[in-house]
Amino acid sequence: WQATKLIKTDYEGPKTILKLSEGLDCPLLIMPNATDDDYVKISWPSDQLPRIQNDLSRIADPIQRTLFWESLGWAVEDGEAHLEDVIRFTIEQIPLEQDYAVLGAIQQFIQNRVIDQLDAIPDRDLRMKLAKQLAVPFQKMLVDTKTAKDFRLLAFEFYIPLLGLSEDRETLAQVYEKIIVWPEFTLDQPRRWKVLNQLAALRDNRTLAWAKAEKDLSNEGTLQLRGIEASLATYAQKEILITLS
Repeated sequence: WQATKLIKTDYEGPKTILKLSEGLDCPLLIMPNATDDDYVKISWPSDQLPRIQNDLSRIADPIQRTLFWESLGWAVEDGEAHLEDVIRFTIEQIPLEQDYAVLGAIQQFIQNRVIDQLDAIPDRDLRMKLAKQLAVPFQKMLVDTKTAKDFRLLAFEFYIPLLGLSEDRETLAQVYEKIIVWPEFTLDQPRRWKVLNQLAALRDNRTLAWAKAEKDLSNEGTLQLRGIEASLATYAQKEILITLS
């Protein structure tokens, strides 16, 4: 899709009536600030998402698609858009988007707007369900060699925390033990600690032995091991750790 008409206007308080639009046919989609000339905060209530879900990727200008994700982030933060609707919408859009700059904007949107909101959901079953659903496109990205390598590697940074939020201990363990592997991907030391920290947060009883078996002699390795020991310690053990510190 290409924009068929561009209307410029000055702001007049919180709301501005576009008199130049009077008498025009109602378009399927209006993109405020389409040319990114200024900061505009756009409202995206959840009930509007189905109207655009089949057409967002058809908008020709990637800048307009990027601005959409930025606006949707504000809608999530302000509580206008329901998280469950947004996650469902995002899962549908990731496979449709072919522009890597826009995919980067989607990943930033998930990192900055979605994961924290997901982690804060008090309903454990709902949180696990949504995290599991959102992990799927990143899992697919990791195995899809048609996706640029940098994006596949970045997908790992989202996939592992989402496995943690979905409490998928077995998949995390299989990643750590290299039962699950991905093309052109190396489970290096920082990534190994990332997986172990997710398992520790889930209090998996294999984690401490795995952490102690790591051969990371760096200061960072020592800090990671101590952090895992502290997170898995009993209340009495934590009292001793606090006293010693």
